Amino acid sequence: MNKLRDLYSDDEIKKIINNIYEHIIVDKETDCFIWTHSMNGDRPYYYTRRQDKVIAIPVRLFLLMYENPEIYYPERLRIRETCQNPKCVNPYHLEIKKKKEIDKIQFAKSIIFYKENVLQLKSNIVIAEKLGITPITLSKYLKEYRKAPKKWDEIINTLINSNKL
Repeated sequence: MNKLRDLYSDDEIKKIINNIYEHIIVDKETDCFIWTHSMNGDRPYYYTRRQDKVIAIPVRLFLLMYENPEIYYPERLRIRETCQNPKCVNPYHLEIKKKKEIDKIQFAKSIIFYKENVLQLKSNIVIAEKLGITPITLSKYLKEYRKAPKKWDEIINTLINSNKL
């Protein structure tokens, strides 16, 4: 668990913030801070040098820590945008998610996509590729779903109704 000041000096924080804001465009309609620089998969990252080493800074976590300097943040934190824009780094559009909740959402999205596309795509490998998961993960999801389809359909409907999907 860390605070921003535990990780960086005040000068480093100022430099990083200035550099981060050079790569942000504000969408006036949605108030999203659109990240226009490096992405690691679907996550915005800023790369900088520190003592001859390149370090990757997760932009969302850095901005959350900057806005809330007294809060301790655990490592490997999962952060999700509430505005549904994967390039948004506005700290007020971000929320910290528990791994279980994110896994449940990924599971639900995978099952919905599978049901809608299984006849057209026919191959679990192709479906998994489109979902951005491994075929093994898709097989685990399908096995779990087949054990208790009613339970999972209720969970999926709840997630849909609460706009989490």
